[in-house]
Amino acid sequence: DDREAPTSSFTIETLDVMADMSKTLKDKYGYIVSMAPAESYLDVLATDRRFSLDLNLFPTHWAKPDRHIVKDHNFAHAGRQCYAYVIHRAGIDTFDWVSIQLYESFSRFVYESTIVAERDGDDTPTAQMDALRRRAVAAFDGVDIELPNYGRVKVHVPPWKLVWGFANGWADGTKVVRVDRRTLNRLFVRLKTRGVMFWTIEEEGSSGAGEEDLYLARVISEALERSELDWHDLNDDILPPEEEDAGNTDHDEL
Repeated sequence: DDREAPTSSFTIETLDVMADMSKTLKDKYGYIVSMAPAESYLDVLATDRRFSLDLNLFPTHWAKPDRHIVKDHNFAHAGRQCYAYVIHRAGIDTFDWVSIQLYESFSRFVYESTIVAERDGDDTPTAQMDALRRRAVAAFDGVDIELPNYGRVKVHVPPWKLVWGFANGWADGTKVVRVDRRTLNRLFVRLKTRGVMFWTIEEEGSSGAGEEDLYLARVISEALERSELDWHDLNDDILPPEEEDAGNTDHDEL
């Protein structure tokens, strides 16, 4: 948490080691290689093409009228596209999947799906699903970044390599996004990305938002089971609402 510590920034040499080691493990030894960047370390919605080695930045994707929320928490631990360098140097084929940590504190995702969504009058699952869809499209299209040693490049992550990282019981819904169960119901039906992961198993069954205890592994399993039904032509609005399918995995009653 010390923004002045040496660990509050990368070096190019460190990123080179990460990329070269990953590529060698994949190409020479056949290892499964994954990457798990915080969203600000690989922000596919960024439009300014900026890059930084620093990890102690203010999350500028929060609009100025809302930045007091971040400042009240004394938070300045965002990055700026540092993992994009690793993907470009190693090549996206080096990585079997890229798990974007949407649970990064004060991420662009939590801002869009809470503050902005509430202002726009969007309900939580709709806002979260729209945010995921935008990211999947942007990752596939590629994000332009000015990288040291390489100049302007476009970094892509195809949907079959894209994993969404969520928080489980410890998410407070303000600093860290709390994924809605209905979002996962819709995600596995309507957005064919690689999958999801969560942090961390120790927090299964806890609640950081004053809500009911969250067992996210069970919620994900139930959403995957529902996705195997023939619902691919249904609208999101017809998918089971929370009050109908909470804790229910009986297909005849869905």
